[in-house]
Amino acid sequence: MTDGDQMTRKKDPVIEPEQYFHDTRPYTKEEIDRWAWQRRPHERENVPEQGEQVLFREQDFGPVVPAVVHDVMNMSGPPHDHWNRHGGLERERGPGIPDPHVWHWDDAERGYLLNDDPWPWVHVRVIRLDDHGRPLRDDDGNMILGEPRWCREARVRGSCGWLREGTRAHTGDYGEEQ
Repeated sequence: MTDGDQMTRKKDPVIEPEQYFHDTRPYTKEEIDRWAWQRRPHERENVPEQGEQVLFREQDFGPVVPAVVHDVMNMSGPPHDHWNRHGGLERERGPGIPDPHVWHWDDAERGYLLNDDPWPWVHVRVIRLDDHGRPLRDDDGNMILGEPRWCREARVRGSCGWLREGTRAHTGDYGEEQ
């Protein structure tokens, strides 16, 4: 390790372990409908970009950890089902149908259109931390990341998936509109 590496590590923010989500009431159908499917335009998160740092909750109501977006589902056109693109299934079974979380059929257009609030798959890699909550780095100063994991945005209170720091999915502040 060089002096430059030590300098870089000292500048890394300390990432405090997140506490578990406090409100662990069972989800209601109304809550899921409201926050997963009926968000108003001003309540929607932009789809993250490759390389963006986000938070990741692996299990419902679990702690969040820092992660980096590795890849985002291609939403430029609906010709393929996300899951059929992996493991050779597309070669075996054909392209499948477009993901209904991202696309919907429009009879007038006679084709699939992007949903107003698409919910695509995002590939995240968890940032590995040392015992003091600082990102681990390799010899070149790059953060050491875990294996890629596919997830969707955490939209409903305490749900698993990617989320941004300070958002309602992170803070649990859904106001009176739950």
